[in-house]
Amino acid sequence: MQRQKLVSQILCYYNEEKYLKDSIESILNQNYSYLELILIDDGSIDGSKSIAESFHDDRIVSVSNKQNHGLAWCRNQGLALAKGEYIGFVDADDIAKSEKLEKLVGYLEEHKEVLVVSSGYTFIDKYGRHLPKKVDVICDDLDIRANMLFGNCIAGPCALFRRKIVDRYHIEHDVRMRTSQDYFFWIKCLAYGQFHNLDIPLFYYRVGHNSRCDQSQASRPRQYENILKKIFRYAWKIRGFCLRSDEVEFIYKYFYKNEKIDTLETWIKGYRLYCKIHNQANKLKLLEKQKVLELYRKHMKRHIIVSIRFITDFLKIKILER
Repeated sequence: MQRQKLVSQILCYYNEEKYLKDSIESILNQNYSYLELILIDDGSIDGSKSIAESFHDDRIVSVSNKQNHGLAWCRNQGLALAKGEYIGFVDADDIAKSEKLEKLVGYLEEHKEVLVVSSGYTFIDKYGRHLPKKVDVICDDLDIRANMLFGNCIAGPCALFRRKIVDRYHIEHDVRMRTSQDYFFWIKCLAYGQFHNLDIPLFYYRVGHNSRCDQSQASRPRQYENILKKIFRYAWKIRGFCLRSDEVEFIYKYFYKNEKIDTLETWIKGYRLYCKIHNQANKLKLLEKQKVLELYRKHMKRHIIVSIRFITDFLKIKILER
């Protein structure tokens, strides 16, 4: 009989007393029980630490920081402590389904070429009620690689990865980033192995409760945007592309943020950028070349449709005014 692989789940929290209990219970109650749960208190000043300490389970490893260091710092702290052959991060306001680890471990055991596996998820509100919002899951490795140039498509609170990411490749979170740390983390991991997303929801993602991430983005919107732009530049650069800052800005502004393309000059710039990416992708011989180009065209097509609708509605109004 094949031995079970130890799974490390790293849960960092800061003032999460409202949802922490449910999150911890969802990990301890997994069908796959051979795990360690590393709980890191990042200097909480509410009742979070007391809630964490109320659990008495030999699988829990508790760490308490006297001052607040930030999520990236604490996750690196967790990576240094993790003993599992498979490792993953958990958010203190989300809830894992009982079959999460069983499904993810099973996939990694059957697919030795896959370095990181994640899944889809179900949205819930601050009261835990299910929301009808649809989640588009990007499953295959080449599709994930293409999409990661235009935004993060890995559900971090569900992802599970092999520990060689830490031991062999020495990948960790960038402590200078106060947001989108996971996106940067996955971008760095892409260089070392395949990714996959299971097209099933394996955790509940909580929205609408003014989360720590939401607060960080709202308090420093310019800093948040600068961090994301930096990640975008890195994502394209590490894949071998040579794009100017204004070209990466175009992708970020019109494809990620979905701002409206409303001038002929901008359309021309978008077309020229497509040609440049096409030529560079040919030289780089990327396996995901066609996926990247298809995705770029898809984004441009969406903007064309929106523009046509806007022009049509504008003309209708003008006709009615006559």
